[in-house]
Amino acid sequence: MRAITITITEKVEETKLSNFIVNINSGDDVVAIKISDNMVFIAVEGDCALGYVEAVAANCFNDYEIENLK
Repeated sequence: MRAITITITEKVEETKLSNFIVNINSGDDVVAIKISDNMVFIAVEGDCALGYVEAVAANCFNDYEIENLK
């Protein structure tokens, strides 16, 4: 199990966060929870799921930061 946070650094992109969470939560091996207006906590099972999350984030947001938690 791996855990990360994604922080959206541009105010304009905060509107995309809810759609991102819905998209990410459609997978069986990923759980995403919004923890603030510009931050989401994500837990994944394995590197493939993490790669998927990173790819979706890169496609969805122009400016964001990923922090590895575990």
